[in-house]
Amino acid sequence: MMQHAIPDKWRLKCTSLCFCRLNSDLPDLLQNCDYIINILPSTPDTVDLLNGDMLKHCAKKQSVFMNIGRATVIKEEDLVTALNKGWLSGAILDVFATEPLPPSSSLWTMPQVQYTFSLKSQTSVV
Repeated sequence: MMQHAIPDKWRLKCTSLCFCRLNSDLPDLLQNCDYIINILPSTPDTVDLLNGDMLKHCAKKQSVFMNIGRATVIKEEDLVTALNKGWLSGAILDVFATEPLPPSSSLWTMPQVQYTFSLKSQTSVV
């Protein structure tokens, strides 16, 4: 059984939970988030929603990004940039634009990234 340890600095210590309903609210929300949890579906409105320009707003808090929604919400290149520039302090990823994640992806070499591989590609319909 594979186990993943989440570093203590990433453990949830939330005192409040915020929701964003409008894209215009997103920059202000991101400036104050410790954790960003993507559970969004892939729709024309959500594709590349968390792009590099939007992720810059995370720099104040150096949020941790968790992606359990659809991979199209964030470009992997923008995620790598945000991690390298310190806008995000870490990422916990369950989904990727290309699954399985290609061996050439820079995400593999980033110590601030944890993986919880989705099993959807390993299941069969009975």
